[in-house]
Formats: sequence, C-alpha cells, structure tokens
Amino acid sequence: MRHRLALAALGLSFLSSMAHADPALDRIKARGSLIVSVKNEGERQQAAHKDPAHFAKRDFEIGIARALAAHLTGSADKLELRQMRKPLRLPAVVSGEVDLAISMFRVTPEAAAQVQFSTPYYESALAALTLPGISPASLAALNGKRIALIDRNDSGGNELPTGLTSASTTRFGRFERAAEALKAGEVDALLSERANIESFIKEGHPEFACSVPLQRTPIAVALPKGNPDLLREVNATIEALKASGELATMAGQLSAN
Repeated sequence: MRHRLALAALGLSFLSSMAHADPALDRIKARGSLIVSVKNEGERQQAAHKDPAHFAKRDFEIGIARALAAHLTGSADKLELRQMRKPLRLPAVVSGEVDLAISMFRVTPEAAAQVQFSTPYYESALAALTLPGISPASLAALNGKRIALIDRNDSGGNELPTGLTSASTTRFGRFERAAEALKAGEVDALLSERANIESFIKEGHPEFACSVPLQRTPIAVALPKGNPDLLREVNATIEALKASGELATMAGQLSAN
C-alpha cells in the first residue's frame, strides 16, 4: 500500500513539474544562448528607411537584448540576432524559431492574441509633424484636417488612430516626400512616432515643428505564451534597467539621434 502511495505521490510530483514546465526558458538554458528577433540593420542611410529613427531604435533594442542575454545566460555576448521582416517576427516567437522579439511592438489586443508581453520598456508617442506655429495640442485638434501617413508594409503606422476623423488621408512611401507635401500645403500634418519626427528635424529639417505627444502606447518584449518563468526573468531584467537609470539613458538616445 505504501509503495502504491509513494508511486502515486511521485506521479503527482511529475505531473506538477510538467504543468509548471517553461519550455522556452529550458531551451535557452540548454542552448546556452539567447535568440532574439530585432529590426533589420539595412543600409546605414537614414533616407533609405521609412522610419527616420530606425537606427536609434535598433541600437536601443539591441542594448536591451544584450542585457537579457547577460541575465539569462551569464554573458551579453551569448546573443544571436535574427533579422526578419516585421510581419514574420511575432510568428517566429510563436513557433519557437526565436526566443524573444524586440521590435517596438505595441501592446495591442491583436498582438496579445499571439504572444505574451513583458512589462513595457518604452512608451511610443504619436505626434504630428507640422509647420511652425501650427502645433495641435490633441488628436481632436486634427479632426477634419488633411493627414499624411507613411505607407508601411508591416502592421502599424499606416492607419488613423481610433477616434480621429480626417477630411482626407494621403499615404507616402517616403518620410521626406510627406514633408515636402506638408511644406507645399498639400496636407496639414504628418502623423508619425515622435521619435521619428524629432530625428527627422534634427537631421537637417529645422523648418518643421513637432507637436506634443498626442497618444501614448506601451512597447514591450514579445515572448511565447505559457512561459511564466521566462516572463518573470525578462521582467526582472527590465525592472533592474529601470531602477539603475540605464533604461532611461538608453531610451534617451532616441531623441538625441
């Protein structure tokens, strides 16, 4: 009887450990390295990208990836970066092709249906590029205006925010072309991330102005669902970076570049 009870207890213990298994974290430990999907490096020319802050964002997120590798593997150098198109990054997390994805992912219900998200490491601020003296203080101030958007081939960046009604929307393939249309009076404002607008102005376009943040959205690391231990470790790393002030310093480079 005692033997059967011991076997039953052992079976329950095994099932309990299986129920709390963290396959993603186990893969990282067994491999001894961290695989992270990040933005493509691309040409080191700002004009070659639809996102003027592309390089600053990428450098910022690689810094976070290195901190995570150091925490999870003991060395920041035990990091493998996988470059892929943005629409493929979340599916790569789901399939286990990568351990994590760090690519300015907005925490939205649609994205959260595929993956789980860490505590936010950044807050994206939507803003408007305008001519000096015409700076909206809210999204409502843009209602009925002619809005320019950057036509993107990924999720996000090419739709009007919820609640904003526009007289017309015009999509441009290049940030510079949208700015030219604004200067020519063809549109009233270009909606984009504030980091993009600030970077564009600092890159030699002082004839434009950047509005105050019009909408804020949390940005977080994407992880595969069902891995609470990995989530805890990622969150611990982000919180440690926040507490030390290092995260604020890293994020500050988005507006400094």
